[in-house]
Amino acid sequence: MPGSVRFLVVNDYPARRIAKTLSRVVGVDEPFSAATRYTVSEQKVQSKTKAQTPLTRAFRGINLSLWATYFMGLMVTYLLSGWLPILIMDAGLSIERVASITALFQLGGTVGTLVVGCLVDRWARIRRLPPTSAAPSSSCC
Repeated sequence: MPGSVRFLVVNDYPARRIAKTLSRVVGVDEPFSAATRYTVSEQKVQSKTKAQTPLTRAFRGINLSLWATYFMGLMVTYLLSGWLPILIMDAGLSIERVASITALFQLGGTVGTLVVGCLVDRWARIRRLPPTSAAPSSSCC
């Protein structure tokens, strides 16, 4: 289930609202039946505050994995931003050319992320993810 629909089910929202949201996500004009019962295999996390939820035992592993992934991605970006100009200058290009290539590296990453995000949202989410990850990797060879 999409994240917003899962949130509605776990937090016991009315079936009518869940059906309306699910119809909008699936893209069906006819709403789902009001008699439909929606269930999710996870339980509502009981914590003192909403901010403590990611730190609970149920979410600790995935939370640490996400932090490690974001940190490594940021580290790669900083390393490339720092070393790319030096490597390009050593190849004999002018400082103006080096500056434009480095700027295009940052711009290309931003534009590429937005474009791939739109494509994944528009088409099947799971099937499009491997090709969007494999295409940039294969272009490096």
